[in-house]
Amino acid sequence: MGTKKFFGRITLVGGVVVALFGPGCSGAPSKPSVMVETEAEADRYFEKAKEANTIEAYEAVIKRYPDTDASGRARIEVARLSADLALVAVGRGDWEEARLLSSRAIELGDPMIAKSAQATLEQVDRADARAAAERVEGILKKDASLPGCAKAIGIVGQTLGDAPSAQLLRDLRKATLQPISACMQRAIEEAKPNDQFAPVREVLTSADAKRAYGQDTQFSLLTTLNETVVGAMIEQSARDMASGRWKEVFAAFDAWGKDGKAGPEQVEAAKQSARDSITEGLLTRGKTALGSRAAESLVGDVQRALDVFSGMNVAPELERLRDHLQGWLECSKLRCVPETKPKLMYSFGATSLHPITSSSAAATGRIAHGSKLWVLARSPSMSLVTSQQPDGITSWEQRFRAAQGWVQTAVLKTEDTTTWLPVGQALVGERVWLPTGRDDGLYLLGTVTKVEGDEITVEKISDGLSSKVKRTDLRSGVLLAGTQVLAFCRDTIHLTEARFEAVVAGDARAPRGEITCLEEDGGEGRKRQEQLGALRAKPSWLPPRRP
Repeated sequence: MGTKKFFGRITLVGGVVVALFGPGCSGAPSKPSVMVETEAEADRYFEKAKEANTIEAYEAVIKRYPDTDASGRARIEVARLSADLALVAVGRGDWEEARLLSSRAIELGDPMIAKSAQATLEQVDRADARAAAERVEGILKKDASLPGCAKAIGIVGQTLGDAPSAQLLRDLRKATLQPISACMQRAIEEAKPNDQFAPVREVLTSADAKRAYGQDTQFSLLTTLNETVVGAMIEQSARDMASGRWKEVFAAFDAWGKDGKAGPEQVEAAKQSARDSITEGLLTRGKTALGSRAAESLVGDVQRALDVFSGMNVAPELERLRDHLQGWLECSKLRCVPETKPKLMYSFGATSLHPITSSSAAATGRIAHGSKLWVLARSPSMSLVTSQQPDGITSWEQRFRAAQGWVQTAVLKTEDTTTWLPVGQALVGERVWLPTGRDDGLYLLGTVTKVEGDEITVEKISDGLSSKVKRTDLRSGVLLAGTQVLAFCRDTIHLTEARFEAVVAGDARAPRGEITCLEEDGGEGRKRQEQLGALRAKPSWLPPRRP
């Protein structure tokens, strides 16, 4: 098989290897590629730009041939010229032009050009800082009031801009931070006599102030301003505070906010300060007023304060003082006397518990029959009680702190009433033992549903049926541990003796209890749960009827 020769050459253009072929197998001549033609044209255009040696000429190459080697070389030349022209601008003191040119040289140039341009830029930053500092000094010498301070802050803020270099920020802050901070401190003090705080706040919260001071210093100055504003608000309200015109004080604080002299935070801070001062004063008065004639006027002041504090967090001690004062006034109305030592009593029948502030108010709860209650103070009609044994009660404040409320004195007994039968309608709802109605002489458990004189209607737990019995036939159904009962321990037909242990959880309509079955010899048998309705008892095993 024969071979054919071909002739050609390979040319490197702009980093691209291009094969230029001579006559090949087909014998047809090959045309230069479009890329080669573009690179060649860009090279010629670049050479013309070199002759002109201007930024505009090189930028034209970049714009016309953006993706060529010539464009890259043109960028470097733009950077070089920008760096050179930046130095020229420095020489004539045109810092803005020098900054723009240096920044462009850094952006477009190679490392060497960028390094040179960076040095120029730092020189510009130092010069800008000096020039701005001199302007600030001159302004503050002429006018150290708030308007002069605002101008100085504006110069610093505008010189820095939104993204200053580290060099510019460092040099300018070093030269100006102390004088513009001192200027603002004076402006805050000068605003106090006439409450002209709004203009100060406007300057201090501006974008220029944020740039000029920095976050930490701006925050510190704002804190000083806010504390000064709050102090002025409190100082001007001192007379009304002393005379108890608290509503007017809070209204004045709101006016400061509406007028722009104080922000919402300062208004709230002033109110909180006044609240704390008022509260402290009232609590101090309360230490001696409770139990004295001063209680009546103090309770009115406490309530006025609470009304003014509406919507604010209120010290629980203040609300408690109000309740205690009202309790003392209620005690005085009832002509009650304190128990030197809280006395243990027992409730006879379920009774209503009324709040300590008013014995005639709606009941806040019910006290079960047979409950232990300690009497803290008593009158012929009502007694102040607690269900928790108090210790060390020596003052009215301690009595009311321990008290749960008022109950009728008549329901309190010195003897344990646990197994007593309540009288009258208080018997409704109580569990009782009643005769089975058979000839067995036994009793079973039921719940009282109606009282009509001595005739009592009882719903039996065993079957839900009602029976009418005489009160004299009933015994208390309180099941104490150790109560002897009869239960179906061995089978479902024969009742045998057992000992009741405790009521256990169960269906409300079929309550259960734990019992211990007893052997014939009296020994203990197994424990089990039994429905209360299935239990029986002999009258002799039950507590005597009282009263």
